[in-house]
Amino acid sequence: MTWSAGARLALLATAAVMGATCDSPSGPRPVVSVQVTPRTWTFTAIGDTVRFAAVTRDAHALGILRKQSFTWSASAPSVVFMLDDGLALAIGPGVAQVRASTEDSVTGSADVNVVQTIESVIILLFDARLRALGDSLMVYVEARDRNSHRVGGTAFSFRSLNENVVTVTPAGWAKAVSPGVASIVATAVGKADTTLVQVLQDVETIALSPDTAVVEDGATRQFIATLRDHNGYPVTDRVPAWSTSDSLVMSVNTGSATARAIKLGHAKVIATSGGARGEAPVYVFTPFVSAVAGPAQTCAISSHGRSYCWGWINYTTGQRSLVPLAQATTPALASSVGAGVTLACGLTAGGAAYCWGDPPFGVSGAAIASAFSFSSSAVGYVTAYGLTASGDVYSLTPSLSSLVPGGLSFTTISASAYACGTVTSGAAYCWGSNITGGLGDSTYTDRPEPTAVAGGHTFTFVAAGGGHTCGITTSGPTYCWGRNNYGSFGDNTTTNTTVPVPAAGGLTLTSVTAGDWHTCGLVSSGAAYCWGFGERGSIGNGMFDAARLTPAAVSGDLTFASISAGGQHTCALTGVGALFCWGRNEDGEVGDGTGTNRSVPTRVTGSRP
Repeated sequence: MTWSAGARLALLATAAVMGATCDSPSGPRPVVSVQVTPRTWTFTAIGDTVRFAAVTRDAHALGILRKQSFTWSASAPSVVFMLDDGLALAIGPGVAQVRASTEDSVTGSADVNVVQTIESVIILLFDARLRALGDSLMVYVEARDRNSHRVGGTAFSFRSLNENVVTVTPAGWAKAVSPGVASIVATAVGKADTTLVQVLQDVETIALSPDTAVVEDGATRQFIATLRDHNGYPVTDRVPAWSTSDSLVMSVNTGSATARAIKLGHAKVIATSGGARGEAPVYVFTPFVSAVAGPAQTCAISSHGRSYCWGWINYTTGQRSLVPLAQATTPALASSVGAGVTLACGLTAGGAAYCWGDPPFGVSGAAIASAFSFSSSAVGYVTAYGLTASGDVYSLTPSLSSLVPGGLSFTTISASAYACGTVTSGAAYCWGSNITGGLGDSTYTDRPEPTAVAGGHTFTFVAAGGGHTCGITTSGPTYCWGRNNYGSFGDNTTTNTTVPVPAAGGLTLTSVTAGDWHTCGLVSSGAAYCWGFGERGSIGNGMFDAARLTPAAVSGDLTFASISAGGQHTCALTGVGALFCWGRNEDGEVGDGTGTNRSVPTRVTGSRP
């Protein structure tokens, strides 16, 4: 057969095409290369995928050889992950080659870039709160691609929309400047996000001014609270709650932060805010102008005319107090307070007498019915007396005041288990129970009317005690009479007598006071001396002597303006109104807030500092 030139060319073309896709009759043509498509690819987001394809070629690259199976891999698995079917998954930024390998280890590749495009900026800060001025926090922010995967290495800029509240540094540190709310904006490549930062300023400490206070009873004191956060910055957008540790001693007006002293003693003014608390100790005091020690109680009058008692206040009800308690609701009292077993009394500036205690007087105070005004008063165990300017002495009752008989004109008066006084001549007279010889008339006979004290002495003052009496003569020496079992005369004996004998160990006293079993006095310097029964500390010399037969100096180097001996305790008042007591305290007579007997002068709670 003869082939034309055109036929021969067509035949050769057909053979060439068949050779490109088929093996030769002698066997498969060897694979010399693998072509991967697409040849390059750029991912713009983590999580994106693309499918690669691969074909094999022979040495002449004349055609695609028969179908092959390929093993797919990536040169950087942290950038691209390859599946068995050629699907590529972007898993991290970077550069990698995608490879397809035949069974004969012929490999082809394609270049891959993973370059994330920022789609959004996200601030990772929710409900951000700064609790103190000066506190800082980091504004954490991320850039994300369209699949919400983080884009690393991104540079951000920051700004605060309210720098009066929060400032922010180029590095993203937000700092509290003042209470409030501020918006913080983070930006990268034109994308931005905003978050709110709240400055709350918790209160960490509260300081009160004044930090301590001494307030006179009935007075007020303004307090100021300074609230600070834990960095010490003032907190100015809130007001603390005010209270006191003892509302009986001090009250606080929560609106004005004004504290009012209502009872003698110690208390704390307290300010609270959140969990913070500030305290200011307060001492409520009063200057006392008059004080007297009774059998088991003490009473005093303040400079404002308010009456106070402590110890065994009311024998009927059994009321006791370890600190001074304001007593009867009487008009302001001026002086001459007295305390007995069942009652206490005082005088107004106009000379009106008021008494309170057991019936018939009552705890609220009863005015003494009298057409006269009194210049002084004296309170015995169960009886009270008033002395008029004209020298008359009346026994005091709410309904009727009766004149003490005898027609004498008295200048001074005192009372305990009985009563004594001095008249214008200086002679001393006593009346009442004489079981101990305390009337000094050389007998043990009770006297219903004033009876002259034996011996012819003239006195400036005579003090009636529980069983003995002492007086200072106009010439200076002190004399005592009555019961001397424990040395209450101070003459270094325990001899009882019914007539005056020299006493006080030869001291020249300016005042003298007789208790139940002991005696005290002041010398011209104001120094105090005591003697007699001191088992509970009434001598005040730091000892608990059962019997002190001569005067002992009271400890403390204090000087006093007045002194009063009670049942088994003693009280003395300084010239500035500070009151000290010592001795028996089992019923609270000392008034220091304890029930402990004291052998040295102890400041009464609420007494002037």
